[in-house]
Amino acid sequence: MRWQVERPLKLWVAPLPEAYLGGKAKRAEAAINLAIKELNGSGAAISLARTDIKTVADIQLFFLDQARGEPIQGTGHSWVDGARLGGATTRMQANVAKGEILAAAIVVSTTLGIASYEGVILEELTQALGLMTDIKSPAYVGVSVLSQDGNRVTRLGAQDKTALKQHYPPK
Repeated sequence: MRWQVERPLKLWVAPLPEAYLGGKAKRAEAAINLAIKELNGSGAAISLARTDIKTVADIQLFFLDQARGEPIQGTGHSWVDGARLGGATTRMQANVAKGEILAAAIVVSTTLGIASYEGVILEELTQALGLMTDIKSPAYVGVSVLSQDGNRVTRLGAQDKTALKQHYPPK
């Protein structure tokens, strides 16, 4: 599955609820900016740009005042609401026959530790680009956002950049 667009994907971030005010909001904003910078600098033929207009966004990012394990509610998307929330979850709407991603939503739980924001936001945005599978392998631990075992990686590793470039070959 991949995005079939020739323009930067538009990312909209929902207003943060009161549970994120203060340090969490600042850390979340920094994590989003770092993730966009990393993905845009990957060398892949795909990029992200922020938008303030929800209706034009390709990817919507929600920081919800909900705990891990609760059913997601409040995104306004039937393909997201009702699913169980992990620390963070990425959901996609796709045209499977064409292999095309039509929309993506990322939902972050209040129970996700603030120290994990950078790694998790980068991982979830990478997954929203179509690289949905975490990899359980010692070769990925500590060096890849796609590692199943941990989310402390805050920069794209060589494997991540290679996977993105294979998914979205540079022109």
